[in-house]
Amino acid sequence: MSSNKSNNKKSIPFVFIELTALWRTYPARYILVILGLVTAITLSLCLGAVALRFEALKKNLENSLLSRLYVCERAGFWSGGGVLPEEKLRQVTLTKGVKTVVPILVNKLNPRRLFFLGIPEVVIGIKPEQLQFFTGDIRAEEGKVALMEDPPGAVLGAEVAGRMKTGAGGTILLSGKKIKVNGVMEETHSIFDRQIIIPLGLSARIYGRQGLYTALMVIPKEDDTGRDVVQKLKKISGITILSPGEIKQELASTLGLWSSLTSTLSWMSFWGMIVLLLAGLLLSLRLRFREIGIKRVLGARLKDIFLSFFLDGMALTAAGTIPGIFLAWWLTGWLEGRLLNSESGLFMFTPALVFKTAVFAIIIGAVISSAVALYASYLSPGKTLKSE
Repeated sequence: MSSNKSNNKKSIPFVFIELTALWRTYPARYILVILGLVTAITLSLCLGAVALRFEALKKNLENSLLSRLYVCERAGFWSGGGVLPEEKLRQVTLTKGVKTVVPILVNKLNPRRLFFLGIPEVVIGIKPEQLQFFTGDIRAEEGKVALMEDPPGAVLGAEVAGRMKTGAGGTILLSGKKIKVNGVMEETHSIFDRQIIIPLGLSARIYGRQGLYTALMVIPKEDDTGRDVVQKLKKISGITILSPGEIKQELASTLGLWSSLTSTLSWMSFWGMIVLLLAGLLLSLRLRFREIGIKRVLGARLKDIFLSFFLDGMALTAAGTIPGIFLAWWLTGWLEGRLLNSESGLFMFTPALVFKTAVFAIIIGAVISSAVALYASYLSPGKTLKSE
């Protein structure tokens, strides 16, 4: 009885010794399987991080644009607006049903940045008293108004502040002009992290666009629907109106499409992991047919054979998942820093994403390992020895 208990205690360490010997006997085959698993996990995490970025950007923009109309010169939400003269601002402001008009002057700092590699950093000029329509929480310098005209102060997005290595109380250099940083926006993982907000007058002076605007943000009165205001604004010639519904549709067709595409590719990578793990375990099963037969003839229990194959599968899962997570973490950081020249532009690599990926990999590994182990444990000695 005591020797039986002793054998049970030694079974798991003994199984690991067997697995080590097996992996040493066929190193090339196992290395290929592990490399495939690492690649699948890495791709799944990287693509999942991209999907999260687009989804966060879509939600953030939808929330910020809720119940607001945009008036610009050219059609298309991503077109940049164009140029609107002071006269158009006056006409829009006087339109019945309009509560507030926020004139916006936008200049791209980095126009070469393609959209799918991250939205370009932009300078946004607005009136100081209208900052509330653009930002959420701001870490402001104590005793200072976040945005001010004289002396000019700026509010930075979290990513811009990190890249410029400054914060509230620091300074930035914009087109040769030194500007005090009065506040930094909390990180949103969206386009707002890439903004520099300065007073409208300062923006117009820096870029030589006095009396011109990129777009007008129109906020209707509470008792007026957006549709009514749109119909009235359409009477003004030479402008394009984007309603909240149209903007949401634009976001769904662009950001929603990218999010769905990258999510699908991420899941396909995970399916690749499943196929590779199953192939690795079936390979192990085939290599160990004779071993199973001999063990069964010598009186090995079904539990021992099951445990051997189950631990083999879980060891393969761990060997692919752990390096895959670290490789994805390093790769996303390297791509952001070297190729994209950005700190948080394309990937949103979060602890939640890593945790979900690891848990899902463990569950899939356990299910596949159990299925193969169960099949191996019920193989008859005659069938396994005959196949040799």
